[in-house]
Amino acid sequence: MKISIRRALSTTLMLVSVMVVKSTAKPWRGLTPTRSTQLDAARVVPQCVNTSTRCTFRLEDSEVMIIFSGGDTGDGKCAKIPVGTVLAIKIRFTRLQQFEDFKVNHQQVILFDPSTPPNSDYQSYYYREEGLIVSTFRGKVFEVVYIARQRDLRRCPEYYDDPKGFVEMSAIY
Repeated sequence: MKISIRRALSTTLMLVSVMVVKSTAKPWRGLTPTRSTQLDAARVVPQCVNTSTRCTFRLEDSEVMIIFSGGDTGDGKCAKIPVGTVLAIKIRFTRLQQFEDFKVNHQQVILFDPSTPPNSDYQSYYYREEGLIVSTFRGKVFEVVYIARQRDLRRCPEYYDDPKGFVEMSAIY
């Protein structure tokens, strides 16, 4: 038991230190949550032309969902930003990606397990300052979620109060 805890802690520390090395998170294809609009998204992605609360589409290597403010369900309400503003961009890869491709030049990372039950080989890395959540399974990236950057969280605090909610998953047995 002591060895596995040490190994897990060592691996986690090593992964976190590796992530501190390379690049800064950029907006996805020019779209930035709380700053971009549905019209901006429609210019980039034709599938977003006739939609109001979200658009979903497939790319060659991923499935993408862009969520806009103004939804009737609880997931799209923000009193401080206009209806049709991008709230989140979720990208789920069809093939697992290398973790090294998502390094962020930022030292503050919040690490959590997005799975229920916990401890099932999933880890998520939340870069609050950059508004980026990178989710892994056994060290390989399967999903990236762009949300508001730290400086923009105040524009819609009720939507962004629980970053785990963007990547939460349940294991089915």
